[in-house]
Amino acid sequence: RLLCMIYTHSNRHDVVRAIAETYGQECDGFMAASNLTDTSIGAFRLEHDGPEAYQNMWNKVQKMWFYAYSHYLLEFDWFIISGDDTFIIPENVRRVAAHYEDAVSKKMKRIEKGRKHAPPPLYLGASIPYVNNPNRRYCGGGAGYMLNRQAVLLLNRRIAIGECPDVVASDEDIRVARCLDDAGVRCHDTNDEAEEVRFHHLDAQFHAAWTPSRPALWLWPKLQYFHGIRGNQSKLEQISNTSTTFHLDKSKVRSQERDRGIRRYYAILHPELCESGFRGKVRAAATCDKEEQSRLRQTWQERHIV
Repeated sequence: RLLCMIYTHSNRHDVVRAIAETYGQECDGFMAASNLTDTSIGAFRLEHDGPEAYQNMWNKVQKMWFYAYSHYLLEFDWFIISGDDTFIIPENVRRVAAHYEDAVSKKMKRIEKGRKHAPPPLYLGASIPYVNNPNRRYCGGGAGYMLNRQAVLLLNRRIAIGECPDVVASDEDIRVARCLDDAGVRCHDTNDEAEEVRFHHLDAQFHAAWTPSRPALWLWPKLQYFHGIRGNQSKLEQISNTSTTFHLDKSKVRSQERDRGIRRYYAILHPELCESGFRGKVRAAATCDKEEQSRLRQTWQERHIV
């Protein structure tokens, strides 16, 4: 069972509504941590230390993980967290989670000769090397990252005993990674069997056009040299047939357009909704341009994403 968690703000509730009415319904649970409660979209006011500001994201995300631990630890097996500008494909998230659970289970059985054991903490996402210490890596927050129940428990225990500094900082993804990495839990390589990418730092259009001659925030030469994770796939090889997330490109769109982006991605995956609206709740006219949908869907089908 999968809990999808996003961090947001009241001036972004239009986007949260788009999420709640599209991929959010395909999660087993959905919550949006905000500064204002709106139960109609799964948003609630989450109290945390410090101001409600991007520069204080680490304190907000700490409280999100504590909330998940306090209220949902035994109800869900996996927890994925992202911003409100990330599109998630829950079906593929579950598929990736099952793959790693199975791989770890087989490994543990070989080591322990078939004895029963508790699953180890697992931390999955899009790997990025630290700029100043490329021997270590973290799961980038833009693409979202996911923890299993054991990792959520470990993270909260370490925060509670002061092993993860309680400071005002925006780099929550790096803070989580350090907290877990210091306990021996590293961000897993989540590329698929063909070394194609599942967690995407930016949108589908960016990755489908990217080549190694262009800049890459995932620092692919260091990712390959220090971690053996391929990061220089060109164009459609950037997109796995089990892609899990896309971080919508803030440089190309405004707030309202990112809202339409969520619905547009969902429409590509669910073309039948263009005739009837999104499950009877959302008008699809603005998002279901037939010619564009046909073109984009063909591209995605070539990669066997849907």
